Amino acid sequence: MLPRWYRPPALTRYTGREIIARVAKLHDLTPEDITGPSRLAEHCEARFHVMRELRASGWSVSAIGRMLNRDHTTIVHGLRRAG
Repeated sequence: MLPRWYRPPALTRYTGREIIARVAKLHDLTPEDITGPSRLAEHCEARFHVMRELRASGWSVSAIGRMLNRDHTTIVHGLRRAG
């Protein structure tokens, strides 16, 4: 049991653009590669990574779709596919 005075650290909230930039750097891509229309495998994998990160941060699928220039049903499919 935790003492009453204990407060867990606040979650760090990143903006969507920050998450996209961080994932793009991790995958050696540009943010435009992730948000653009490309269907190259490495771009899609980075896009799925962004989808998972944004969803874990509490974003709605509609908001993720707007951020990535995709329809919300594409985001739902991507989240199911990416696991």
